[in-house]
This record gives sequence, structure tokens and C-alpha cells, in this order.
Amino acid sequence: MSDISTCSKYIDGRAVEARIEELETEIRDFEDTALEAGWEFRKEGDEYVAEGPTVDGSPGNVYRDSSRDVVVLAAAEEAGARWTSLTDPEELEDLRGLRDEAQGYGGWPNCTLVNDDNWIEYAQTLADDAGGVTDAWPHRHIDWEAAADELRQDFTEVRYGGSSFLMRA
Repeated sequence: MSDISTCSKYIDGRAVEARIEELETEIRDFEDTALEAGWEFRKEGDEYVAEGPTVDGSPGNVYRDSSRDVVVLAAAEEAGARWTSLTDPEELEDLRGLRDEAQGYGGWPNCTLVNDDNWIEYAQTLADDAGGVTDAWPHRHIDWEAAADELRQDFTEVRYGGSSFLMRA
């Protein structure tokens, strides 16, 4: 699977979808663990609430958060689930945000997102793959920044974790 981080040169849209599915499956499994232990989940206004079972007449713990995933993980951990800390609800939220933004453009998820910090290198590689670019004159005098800027017209910018990525529009 490709690396999905703000430092990645490239992110494969299919890898994003696979990671979202993986994290959502983990959270569903943790929710099942909490439900089996007597936890209840509900939504109150803009908050999600997880309420633990009554133990020896004492009410169980209550967790509240704007993220359903956060309360599920807190309840599952208290219910005895192991490794809940390895599931990052912020990562899932960021990936869902990326997917929601990118889905508005053609080709998702069968596309590659190019880190804006790597854009000029990407343009050089694309030109080289098209053939005819060498290290000899006049090719070594190409204004790659200008070429990359022109190529950018065929792409749109999406954000992930505070970084800009470009995908074909």
C-alpha cells in the first residue's frame, strides 16, 4: 500500500479508500466490543455520547465528543478492548475529508494525488516519460517552473492534513 501522509510525494486514491475502510472496520469492531460489554451509544444535539453499564448500582462512565469515533474508542477501551490507541480518529477524519473533496472531480479513487511540494519534479518526470527530454542542450535550459505552472491548469488542488495535493481535474 502506498504511503499516505502529508510528506508523501504521491498518494494513490485507492490507498486512501483502503485505509478508510480499514479504520472504519476497526472502529465497528471496537463498537461491537463495547456493545457486548453493555455500553450504549446515542446522539444528543451535536454530540455523540457513550454511556457505560451500571456496575454495583453505580452509573457507568459517560463520554461525550463531537466525533462518534472518539466516543466509540473510549468506550471500547474501557470495555477491555486492546489496541484502541492504534486507531487514530483524526487520521480517519482527515482521510474522509480528502475523499469528500476529491470525489467532486473525475477519476476518484483511480487517481494519483501529487504533493504540491513535488510539483516541478512531477512535471519533469511527466515530460521525460513522454520522451524526447535529455540532459543535453536545449533541454537542460527548460524553465521547469513555467512548464509546471502551465501543466497545473489541467489539475485541481485538494487539501490533506494541511498540505496541498494536485489531481487531474
